[in-house]
Amino acid sequence: MNSIHAKLLKTKYGGDAHLVICLDDQPLDQLVAARTPGSFASEGLVPTLLDWVYDPRERAVIWSRALPRLGDRAMLPVLMCPDDSDFSCTIVVTEVHARESDVIWERLGFDRSDRPDVDASSVGDQVEWIDGLGPFRFQREPYEECLNEFRKLHKQGTT
Repeated sequence: MNSIHAKLLKTKYGGDAHLVICLDDQPLDQLVAARTPGSFASEGLVPTLLDWVYDPRERAVIWSRALPRLGDRAMLPVLMCPDDSDFSCTIVVTEVHARESDVIWERLGFDRSDRPDVDASSVGDQVEWIDGLGPFRFQREPYEECLNEFRKLHKQGTT
């Protein structure tokens, strides 16, 4: 079983400290960067769950896919470029599988969908999977707690 939690950290390009997703106490952007050496802009990507995404259609896609219905799978956009904070730039997606007692991120990869910034629902249609990154298996309760940490910020109107 892997651990997941939200932690207030400063990322490479994110400016002030903000919530990041940590898997097994490692920031997710750093895990991606370690598996994609030579890839530009992997380290410093920020969670899409932050309230930085201004397009309500993109926000709806993110939150509707963060925790699919039991037994379902979804392609969750999980990391994004902090400069654009939308689907027009670098997006890392994960294939989320929700089960009764746990949630699995089967694999992670870079979104290569055609124009997801125009049609937000197309994000995750085409993915360049990252070798050796996943699966990650989380107990359902800590996974939901992580999501709730980001939801709290939305309600407070802060990032």
